[in-house]
Amino acid sequence: INYDSVIVESYLLQGDIICSFFQPVTKQTTLLLRGNVATKQTDNLVDNQAYRIGGLLSLRGFDEQSIYASSYVIGTIEYRLLFDKLSRISIFYDWSWYELNSISKFVSDTPYAFGAGITFGTKAGLFSLNYAIGSQFNNPINFRTGKIHFGFVNIF
Repeated sequence: INYDSVIVESYLLQGDIICSFFQPVTKQTTLLLRGNVATKQTDNLVDNQAYRIGGLLSLRGFDEQSIYASSYVIGTIEYRLLFDKLSRISIFYDWSWYELNSISKFVSDTPYAFGAGITFGTKAGLFSLNYAIGSQFNNPINFRTGKIHFGFVNIF
């Protein structure tokens, strides 16, 4: 890319919305429905200014922050079996639409992933472990490409 031709002054419109809804199913189970929508609109977006999605906190089944997007929608449905206030096992399905509309390229896709996970509370905080299998660009599901995501949230 010849950056000498890039206009250095331009507008940038950016918006993000995350909505989560928990529906109790039984005394120990619940259903999570989550939607995450974000967009960046400008005439000259470069790739390093784009959102980076993928991984434990956005689209499980893909490498952490491996997908560049100027706009995206992520939907999650997750069924949880609750053991106590801080512990659960779950199965989930994540679906996404994204596009990258930058000065160097245009990419659009609808990746999806599914898997299972466990979260348990410790004295130090919450530990979560998820296994997910994802597919993008209409590639078939391949169990050898599954991802293991783990995270830790400290509770004060």
